[in-house]
Amino acid sequence: MPIDLAPVQSLAAAVSAACAEIDAEAERVRLTHITGGAGQALAYQAKSAEARAILADDQPDPAAYPMVSARAEVAGITLQAAAQQIAARAAEWQQLGAAIEHGREAGKHTVRTAHTHAQVGRSLSAALSGLAALAAAG
Repeated sequence: MPIDLAPVQSLAAAVSAACAEIDAEAERVRLTHITGGAGQALAYQAKSAEARAILADDQPDPAAYPMVSARAEVAGITLQAAAQQIAARAAEWQQLGAAIEHGREAGKHTVRTAHTHAQVGRSLSAALSGLAALAAAG
């Protein structure tokens, strides 16, 4: 159902509000798949970088890869197995994250090119529906 933004806002304000709502929904969808927080994002990045390095290293020293070593120790698996798991999950996330970002960018583009409140509302509804569908993916 299209969202009616006409009674309360100028077209520019409706576009701005719709874009903010799309951004918020994209973040909500992301958080259904990953743990939020800037520190956690940095941990994911470090683990992914270490995993790639381990997979390229013929004789990786666990001391050189503390993030992946921690995962291996806790899971009771080898450093190589932990690196493979982390690399696989990072690749999955990259695909899903790209789909979420595409939905976010496409939705905002459609909203920004709308010429009426009704078009903004329809564009917002379509963007939110598309993003919500990604919450179940992965």
